[in-house]
Amino acid sequence: NEFDAVCVASEILTEKYSSTESVHVPCLYLPQCTDTGIFSPVGKNAAYSSRSLFCGNSRGVMRECVRMCIDAGVDIDVIGNDWSRFIGHNLIRSQAVPNLLLPQFYSNAEAVLNDHWADMKQNGIVSNRIFDVLACGRGIVTDNIQNIPEELRFACFSYENSGISDAVSKCREFNQSTGAHGLRELICDKYSFYRRALQI
Repeated sequence: NEFDAVCVASEILTEKYSSTESVHVPCLYLPQCTDTGIFSPVGKNAAYSSRSLFCGNSRGVMRECVRMCIDAGVDIDVIGNDWSRFIGHNLIRSQAVPNLLLPQFYSNAEAVLNDHWADMKQNGIVSNRIFDVLACGRGIVTDNIQNIPEELRFACFSYENSGISDAVSKCREFNQSTGAHGLRELICDKYSFYRRALQI
């Protein structure tokens, strides 16, 4: 209540906070977005290539999409902390990568994988990684979640619908085709930090 408004990247939470008696300022829905100045397509570089890539810390648990890849025999590289007790060291590409280098990895991976924590799924908060990867002109493999914009779903391949192997295969085909044409332009036009700043 000390601010002029509360901005939330979830329609579910926007509605919840708007009907909360203790919140006396407007609650605005601002969809998730990305820094298109950082996340953009880059040229091919074998030093950053992967068949499949997951970026994220384990946070003390075996992440769902990583487990599914291993179980299904899908080649995967993992970037993040606290993985050594869950997966073989041969799968750990790096423990940390600066944000400025992530576009290199995203642009050179045949498929990037993503998942959501349970509270994010429950509240309809879409992972910013989806927008980061799409801003690089690449499709992404992810789980099902409310609030992924309908106009972006053509570039999001759900492993909960078709299984991890099929989702990864479809994403690879998408990234090798012209299917992603116009994808970055769409992100820049509607899902950039600049666009959100204009809304605010």
